[in-house]
Amino acid sequence: MKRIFLFFLMFMLFITPCTFAADENVYENQEYKFHVAFPDDWLLGNQKGAMVEAHAPEKFPSVIVIVDPISKHKTTIDGQESEVSYYITSMKKGRPDIVLIEKSSVKISNYNAIRIVLTGNTVSSTTYFVYTNNYAFGIIATSLVTTFDKDQKAFNKILSTIKILD
Repeated sequence: MKRIFLFFLMFMLFITPCTFAADENVYENQEYKFHVAFPDDWLLGNQKGAMVEAHAPEKFPSVIVIVDPISKHKTTIDGQESEVSYYITSMKKGRPDIVLIEKSSVKISNYNAIRIVLTGNTVSSTTYFVYTNNYAFGIIATSLVTTFDKDQKAFNKILSTIKILD
C-alpha cells in the first residue's frame, strides 16, 4: 500500500509542473523555474506549459508571462536586440496605430531585461524581455490607454514578485 501511495505521489509531482496557490494568488511553474504573484482580485486565464495569463476582473489590465527555451542566437546582445526589433515591427504590422514610446534596460529578478512601451489608439503595453542561461522570458502587461498610468503601478508590483530561479 505504501508503494502505491508513493508511486501516486511521485506521478502527481511529475505531471503537474505548474501550481497556483489560491490563498496567495501566486503562480508557480516548476518546469521553467519561476513564480509570480498577482493581485488578489485578478483571475488566472491560460496556464498551458510555458505560459500564464492573468487579468483584472474587467479583463484589463492583463499580464502574460511566456517562457521559451533559449537558442544560441538569443545569448548575444545582437541576437536579443534583433528579437526585440522583430517584436516591435510585428506589433506595428498588426496594429498600424502602435507607436514605440520607450525602450530601456532594467533588471527583473536580478537578470538584465529590455523594457518596451508601446501605445496605440486604445491599448498600451509594456513588454519585458528577460534572458537567463536557459530561457527567454516575455512578460507582456497590457492596459487601456485611459488607465495606463494607474495600471502601471499594478504592473510594477507584479514585476517585483517575479522570481526566476534558473
